[in-house]
Order: sequence, then structure tokens, then C-alpha cells
Amino acid sequence: MFDAYISTDSGSDERTAHDTDAQVTIFPCRERFEAGISRMLRATTGQCAVLHMTVRSDSLCTGSVSRRILNLAGNALRTGMHVRAAAYLGDAEYAVLLQDTDAREAAAYAQAVTALVCGARVSWDDEVLTLTACIGGVLADDCEDGAALLEMAETARAPAWGKPGCKVHMLHAPEGDTQLPKSGSATPTYSLSAI
Repeated sequence: MFDAYISTDSGSDERTAHDTDAQVTIFPCRERFEAGISRMLRATTGQCAVLHMTVRSDSLCTGSVSRRILNLAGNALRTGMHVRAAAYLGDAEYAVLLQDTDAREAAAYAQAVTALVCGARVSWDDEVLTLTACIGGVLADDCEDGAALLEMAETARAPAWGKPGCKVHMLHAPEGDTQLPKSGSATPTYSLSAI
């Protein structure tokens, strides 16, 4: 998926995409992404955001899109100025860490990516299908738990599907406790940003 400008370090499960302006770390799976961004969040001082994107076609369910479309979505995600890390999670789902960003910049980035992906058309069995993309995001604030932030970003994605137009929904991480409740316990509430 991330096939251009990538070099791998032998013995490492992380890949680094080289660009003229930024360095993006590509993680091969969800677990490595969560652990990697936790390390990155502890080492950074600026505001960060974690985004979760899903791509769908209009007549197929999630994950039923071509490799070419997955590559387009992946390349669109990693082109942002503040992108520090990315991962393909499977089933046409992606995760991204934006560094040194605020709520407005994170929302603008998410809107630009969804507009790019939603503008694509794919031919499937002699039928032209329209793609849709949805992004849920969370501003990290003081939270340094990559797994909790990715789960909150996934939670934010659900209400975004119901939105007309650009399907982006951003949250703020809860203050104080950085851990999400264990499954089966009460669902946490998060303050919505005005984006």
C-alpha cells in the first residue's frame, strides 16, 4: 500500500517514508501503531491528534474496495504536513497520528482527505461505484495511551457516518484518566469540539 519512498530498517517492524518535508513512520499493524504512537506522544511536547478512517463503496460493505483504492487512500493520508505515523488496520481502515497540530488543522486535514477519497470512482463488474470515506478523530491533549486514543477515534467515527456532506467527527481526549474503561463497563463520554 505505501509503496513509494519507503525504506525499511532491518530488524524493525516500522517503516519510514521519506518526503522532502516530513518523515512518516508506517506501522504494519494496529498493535505496533498503538505502541509506537504511545512512545511518540511521550517524546513530543506539541498537541497531537489520532485519526481513524474507513473507506466504503456505495454498494459494497467495508473492506470491499480494490487495492488501487486502498493505495490512493493510504497515499492521501500520509501527505499531510503534520503526519507523523500511519498504519493500515485491515478492512479498508487506516490510522494516522498528526503531530504539532490543533483542532482546526486536524479537522481541515481530515476534510481534505475525505474529499479526495470521496471524489474517486471505481469500476466493479462493469459498474461504476462511488467511494465514501469517514474519519473520526481525537485530540490527544495530555493522553499518551495510543490504544485508548485509537479506540476514541474509532468511537468518533460512528457519528460521522450519519453526517451529511463531509463525514468528519472530532473529539477531545478526556482530562485526567487516560485509560478507557474495560469492555463491558459504562461507555465514556467525551466533550465534542466545535468542528
